Formats: sequence, C-alpha cells, structure tokens
Amino acid sequence: MKRDDNMKKIPVTILAAACVLSLCACPATVKPETSIEETTAVTTEETETETTAETTAETTATDSADTSSTAETTSTAPETTPVVTPTATPAPKATVTSQVKKTFKKGGTNYKYEIPKVTIPGKNTSAVNKKIKKALSKYSYKGSEPYAMKYTYYVNSKIVSILVNVYNAVIDSDFEYYAYNISVKTGKLIKDKEVLKLYGVSGKKFLSMVKSTYKKGGYWAGKGSEAKKNIKKSLKKVSYKYLDPYVGSNGHICFLGYVYYYGGAGEGYTPFDAVKKKQVIG
Repeated sequence: MKRDDNMKKIPVTILAAACVLSLCACPATVKPETSIEETTAVTTEETETETTAETTAETTATDSADTSSTAETTSTAPETTPVVTPTATPAPKATVTSQVKKTFKKGGTNYKYEIPKVTIPGKNTSAVNKKIKKALSKYSYKGSEPYAMKYTYYVNSKIVSILVNVYNAVIDSDFEYYAYNISVKTGKLIKDKEVLKLYGVSGKKFLSMVKSTYKKGGYWAGKGSEAKKNIKKSLKKVSYKYLDPYVGSNGHICFLGYVYYYGGAGEGYTPFDAVKKKQVIG
C-alpha cells in the first residue's frame, strides 16, 4: 500500500513544477482569459447582426412575394355578371265560352241551353259567332216543347272544333247535331278537307275509317238483319256530301255521319269517333 501512494505523489510534484516555469516565461501584459472573452463577444455580435440582416431580408422578400401573389390573384379573378336568359311567353290559346247561357225546367228535370262562342287572341271571330248563334237560335228553350242545348269542344294551336247537341226536352227522337271548325290562324270557318289536313290525315284514309266504323255497326243500326240493312244503306252515304269531320274533345278525328236508324226511327246525322270506330253517345 505505501508503494502505491509514493507512485501517485511523484507525477503531481512534476506537474506543479512545470506550471511554475511556464508562468515565469509569459509576458506580464498578456491576459489570456480576457482576450478570449472579448473575441467571443465580437464574434457573437457580428453573427447576430448578420443573422438579423438576413432574416430581415428574407422576411421582406417573403412579404413582397406574398404581396405580388395577392396582386396576381386579384388581377386574374375578374368580376362576372350573371347571364339571365329570358323565358319565352307562350302564345295565348283560343277559348270557347257561352254567348247564350240559360237553364229551364221541364217535367221535373233541369236542362241547359248554351250557344258557344269562340275567342282567338288577335283574330276577329265576330262573324263566326254570329253565324253559330243564328243557326242555333231557331231552337227555342221556351214553349211547350223546349229544346235543350249543350256542346263539347277541342282546341289546339291550329284548330277549334265544336260539337253542338240540340235535343227536344219532350220528344226523345227529335234531336240534331252541328259541327263547327274554326282556323286559329284566320279566325274563320274552314271546310272539311282543311280539317283533315290540319289533323294530319288524308281524305282517302278518312273515308276508309268512316266505312270501317259503319261496318262495325252499333246502337244506331240495331241488331240482326235490320242492322245489316241499315249498315248497307248507310255505306252508300259515305261521301263528303253526307259527312262533317271534326276533332273530338279527346283529340280523335271524328265525324257527323248520315245514317239509317233502327226501329223505324228514320235517318239523320249522328256523331262517330273514327279512331275508336263507334258512335259518340251523350
């Protein structure tokens, strides 16, 4: 143990002597610690100044870039004015109302008496309405055997079709039908072939439809041998002289046809639907 302590003391003594010799050799004006501290302080200030300058420059550059970007964004986003497309106003449609409208009571039953009137915007229909009224006014709703009157109609952009049913409130077999066709374009009555043209069917096709309708028979013709007889006689009347085409309220091409009735009821005009090939009742 003593040998180890002596070995530790020898290096410490040598080191102390070396330090004394070193101090004696250095000049008295040199202060190593002070010199080092000042140098370090200067370096730190320069570094902070440079760092501050760089940071300021970068910040300024960044702000400029942001401002430029904002300017570009503003300039590339022009104001837009919404485009309003005007809505087309549909043309006013023709209308059918009553120029004469009455009600009366007969035998405990209420009846209507109405004469139609046509109105077409921009067209003078007074002549048509006057003619309709003159033709139908011969049937009176007064007296012991008054006539009732009702009508149905069809209207589109080309044609106005009206079917009028006149019937005796006392005598069942006393009735008449009238068909009126008016051009929307002119406001005037039109002929049979013009009706077919506006509907879109040829004259030949229409006559074929009439024949097929008659051959099918129905309430008007009766039954059995009587029906065959009435159908045969009615087919001889298939010509425009005995036909009045019109457009029904359901939009089908229809016609008033001159036919022979069953049971000795005679002959006369009655309405038919040429598409359904049947008599129009009511």
